[in-house]
Amino acid sequence: MNALTETISTLDGVTSGVYIIATASGSEHLVDLNSMTYTRLGQEGDPTPLDLGSHTFGGFYEQGENFDRTRLRGDGKSFTLLSIRCTVDASAVIVINGVNTDEGIPTIRQTTAVTSIDQIAL
Repeated sequence: MNALTETISTLDGVTSGVYIIATASGSEHLVDLNSMTYTRLGQEGDPTPLDLGSHTFGGFYEQGENFDRTRLRGDGKSFTLLSIRCTVDASAVIVINGVNTDEGIPTIRQTTAVTSIDQIAL
């Protein structure tokens, strides 16, 4: 960790700063409370495939294709952050706008258990 990084246990009630959230699955999330933006950075290491069997999730995947857990729609893209509940050892719930083509429809993302919250900027 560099001198600018501070580890905290919750974002609940926090109104400013830039944070990296790590989860039990290995995913990392960038939350900028100053500009109210959210970016899912993806997962470190090799993805863990899941066999989808006959499910295609609306044609997003081919039948029988292994599902790469690292891929979520909009990975690496910044979205408008509407709200976040995030505490270490619990799932984070993140509400964002802009994932769907209709800006009026928010997307709710829930993570695996949060393992760390690091403040990387004020």
